[in-house]
Amino acid sequence: MVIDYDYPDGIYIDIIEAFEKRKKIGTTIIKFLIKQNPGRTLCLYSITDEFWISLGFVADDDGIGTRMFFYNKN
Repeated sequence: MVIDYDYPDGIYIDIIEAFEKRKKIGTTIIKFLIKQNPGRTLCLYSITDEFWISLGFVADDDGIGTRMFFYNKN
């Protein structure tokens, strides 16, 4: 996992991969990150929708025409 806490718009999740799918490892990590950073925006690029939407992320334009997922976007 690579996370950038100094990202201008919040916390940028660059790489996250749970190799053991369906064991809730990724869900647990992201929920912990959300809980530890209340009020901060989390953002990332992803080609998968279902996982991120289930955690409350919303797809939106990143400002240059590319879809990005945001949690708690101001």
